[in-house]
Amino acid sequence: MSRRHRSTQVSEPICVGDVVSKLIEGVYDSLEPLKKDVSRVFANAISYYGPDGAGRRLHEPSDCDDYVQRAQRFDEAWTSVAKTLKNPGREVKSPTPKKDVNLAALRCLDKLRDHRESDGRGGSYQVATPFLHANMLPTHGEYLPCIGGRKNCRDFDSIESRGKRQGYSSLEAFANDVRRCFQNAHAWRTRCDDLVRVGSMDANTLAIAAEITNSADILLIVLDAALRQERSDFKPIQPAKREASPARLTTPKKVKTDSPPKPFWRLQAERLWSKVTKHEWVRNDGLQSYGGKLQWFRPTVGDSASVSARFRTSRSRRSMPP
Repeated sequence: MSRRHRSTQVSEPICVGDVVSKLIEGVYDSLEPLKKDVSRVFANAISYYGPDGAGRRLHEPSDCDDYVQRAQRFDEAWTSVAKTLKNPGREVKSPTPKKDVNLAALRCLDKLRDHRESDGRGGSYQVATPFLHANMLPTHGEYLPCIGGRKNCRDFDSIESRGKRQGYSSLEAFANDVRRCFQNAHAWRTRCDDLVRVGSMDANTLAIAAEITNSADILLIVLDAALRQERSDFKPIQPAKREASPARLTTPKKVKTDSPPKPFWRLQAERLWSKVTKHEWVRNDGLQSYGGKLQWFRPTVGDSASVSARFRTSRSRRSMPP
């Protein structure tokens, strides 16, 4: 469905590709914006193909009625499913190491590249050819608008580069990029159909787009099979078992013995030493009269043991008889 034509009838155009892009880029922080966008996709389709919609000028009335019925069925199915969805709590990271995830993604990509189908003439062809490189994508001016902009362009080369940079944290993120290639092909096929109807495109381009969508459908089956194989090969990481820690060695507490009381002179010396070490003295550095400042310093005092020893020595000498 063309976003350009829909914009003439729909006030807020949006397509499924836009919703998928937001999911991949992590735009939705809760389920409510997602539910609103998906419901708006179907509401826009009903409005566009409805009796007064602009789509009636480009499509047959019977096709428009069929599109409206499909949109209504999808809307009903989405409404019933949306009721069961719940906002997730903390994000659950993949239990598989990131390196293994990216290696598995590259193996899946190789299977997609190597897949071949019979061409009906006794030979075979590489199905993934339209998706291998960026220069294989359509160059028509309507291609980028129909897929939601250049940010949604995907090809196997860019996906491989991201895998080699360890850019995928899970296989699902890799699968979303590959599916984006196939979704773009279907979006372009629908847009070509619209352009052919109005005479803006030749039928050959539409036939090529149809062949590309057929290749996308084949590769989607190959992708699902490859993902199932890789997931089955992943071995869940078992948490490491902690060995029983040996009993903590505790040093026995020192038993307090009844030591004799300290003499009075020793208590006085310790009290004096505490005051000396904690007190800060003020000294006039001689420059105060010339604009200097008072400086703070601590007096140089020896350790308490030496002070106590000198104090005891002097006291014992005074107490000795002449």
